[in-house]
Amino acid sequence: MGKSSKEDLREEVNERFFKRKQSKRHIIRELGVSWNFVIAWTKSPDQDFSIDKRGWPEGKSRFHPTDVRDRIVAIRQELVDDPNEFYVGDLAIQQRYEELYPNDPIPGVDYINKILREANLSNPHKKKRRGVAKYLCYPAMCIERLGERIADIDFVGQKYLSGHSKPLHFLSVAYRKPPRLRSITRTEGETTAEAIEVTERTFNELGWPDVGRIDNGFPFAGGSGYAGRAVRYISRYAAYLISNEVIPVFGAPRHSWHQSTGEGTNSVFGRNFWDQQKFKTMAEVDERLAAFNRCSKKYAKWKPWIREKKGASFIPRVCFIRKVEEDAQGKNGQISITGQSIILPVAHTGLFVFTEWHLREGLLKIYFEREAEIQQIEAIKFPINPRSRKRCSHFII
Repeated sequence: MGKSSKEDLREEVNERFFKRKQSKRHIIRELGVSWNFVIAWTKSPDQDFSIDKRGWPEGKSRFHPTDVRDRIVAIRQELVDDPNEFYVGDLAIQQRYEELYPNDPIPGVDYINKILREANLSNPHKKKRRGVAKYLCYPAMCIERLGERIADIDFVGQKYLSGHSKPLHFLSVAYRKPPRLRSITRTEGETTAEAIEVTERTFNELGWPDVGRIDNGFPFAGGSGYAGRAVRYISRYAAYLISNEVIPVFGAPRHSWHQSTGEGTNSVFGRNFWDQQKFKTMAEVDERLAAFNRCSKKYAKWKPWIREKKGASFIPRVCFIRKVEEDAQGKNGQISITGQSIILPVAHTGLFVFTEWHLREGLLKIYFEREAEIQQIEAIKFPINPRSRKRCSHFII
């Protein structure tokens, strides 16, 4: 028996996501399918496309018994009252519902949110500036094609214990694709050494990604671009990631929303963890932080994985996202990479570009992405300075 058109569509969604590395938003826009449809058929590359995942008869409206509403409200209250639960939104409710009623159809997140709104239990959301990434040609596909697993790494920001003048510091790691796991670790300071130590401990436990997205702060970028530092400089943290076959991607300065997963983790940490309790000692913080990370694993349905090393096939490189600025004369666009200015066509002013610094070749390639089409617009010689070459000698031979 041949495949139906619906099976073909399911298979195409799956192929676009896993084989062509297209984003879910791009698939939705191109194929005109719903978000829930894409979620359902991008669970794994070997799904059975003949199975109908609706959970109710085709051609019929979905019906929820009255007791489903009561269950959703009760589960929400149960999660709020449980001191060991830090996630109380639609997905957390859906997971708990599945645990409590494994033989019943699972309500969708849209229905759960509808019930929460009707019961005045939903939290108000700030309006987002939708479409900005697309309008400014943010290079999402350039990032996604670098590897399957992408992690955002960031310092949460300083927190203070009541009665203490010395701040506490935390490093967050957030995986972008399923399992969308969040992990927070307290550090002794916002330094490169602390970042490396916590990163290694976290990735050894949770799994190493292919790509690490970081900001341009001193712990990650080092002295790159600062006064007195040589140009074409590889920071210690970037060199550490590359030596572990992780491609570092530095975000655009002053555009923190590019690390939406990391910024979301920091928001969850502040709203659901730090702001909910009054800590008196670091021991209390560490104890509750361990509970937060356990809850995050449960929420993400995390399972350990082992990444296969690429060895000689790994291409050592550093990537940068930059927004093209107008030069002083207004005749060209320009970006700055590790302290060196690079001239670009003025037509790209105000838009994002993606740069790949291939370390072995000493070559910087610059790409522009629009409507899921990637175009190389520049390639220039970009040799590593001698100081950094010594630091990177073990992986650029």
